[in-house]
Amino acid sequence: MAQICGAFGAARPMDDEATSVLESCRAVVEAKVGAGFVAEDVKTQVVAGTNFNICGNLANGKPTSIKIYRPLPHTKLPPRIIGAVVESVDGGVEKMMVASMFEAANKLGRRVEK
Repeated sequence: MAQICGAFGAARPMDDEATSVLESCRAVVEAKVGAGFVAEDVKTQVVAGTNFNICGNLANGKPTSIKIYRPLPHTKLPPRIIGAVVESVDGGVEKMMVASMFEAANKLGRRVEK
């Protein structure tokens, strides 16, 4: 299938870059979704930085997806988790966390009205 401009790329095994980004956010990942997240694959999307959609399982076997945004290097800002989904045993969603873009902008000192 052809790559769609602006979309996430195809899933691929975790590489050094994706592992580094995940490890930089490991403490927050475990606080938000639970301990023992083991990554299996990653998809990336180039935006004004890079989105990493990392899929794997928690220690309890529940499928989990973590989305991490890494800003462009000149910003000198660290990667941050912008979303996480933990599936329940029956295939539904057990836990979901989404960072508000409004909150993120306001923390950077840019007032954004909802």
